[in-house]
Amino acid sequence: MEHVIDLYRQKSKVYTDAIDKVVVSMILKKKENGDNVFMICGCEPGSGSTSVAINMAISFALSGQRTLLIDCDMRKDIAHKRLNVGESFGLVDYLLGEESNIIYPTTLKLLQFIPSGECNEDAVRVLCSEKFDGFIKIMKEKFDFVIIDTVAANTVVDPAMISSKVDGTILVAMENRTLKNSIVEAQKTFANVNSKIMGIIVNRVDEDDYEKTVKYHDYFMKLNKKKQ
Repeated sequence: MEHVIDLYRQKSKVYTDAIDKVVVSMILKKKENGDNVFMICGCEPGSGSTSVAINMAISFALSGQRTLLIDCDMRKDIAHKRLNVGESFGLVDYLLGEESNIIYPTTLKLLQFIPSGECNEDAVRVLCSEKFDGFIKIMKEKFDFVIIDTVAANTVVDPAMISSKVDGTILVAMENRTLKNSIVEAQKTFANVNSKIMGIIVNRVDEDDYEKTVKYHDYFMKLNKKKQ
């Protein structure tokens, strides 16, 4: 029986509104330049980039975009994956020549998911292959938006290789945790391969700090409370 991946949005309305703003800007940008394949990458481990990637993919799908979420972290053991489909078959198997369906449906009609699979080979060799280049081109044509979740920038070389093949990279940092040096090093990593950095998402921002930046972030929540 085919697995259906359960995907749910963050419960925080403030969080989802912030993600929606990013997604809307990316949809508008696509109309200008056609960019639709993006890598989401933490500046360092534990930045929450996987949560950001999942919620961005959900937001794209809910906005009517045919969306593909790809787990391209080939370093982490499957048992420790947040999205564990219960099978080891995934992207790496396809890239190594296995001909089988690797695209799984999710609980959202317009959102599909590709797991990384178990990488017993050298991840660098797999990601440098011409088949990976061809895979990205096929997915770019097949979907409105492709979101690639990968390992943190400052850990291994994988993100640099992937970023050179996509339309843009979005970095993720965590407020009061990610060091400035980590952000600078991540930017240098991608600059060395001439990849386009779309911006930096600061994750887990304190609501008081967010309110200072986005003045009317809770306007409609307060308005609805008054009506009740």
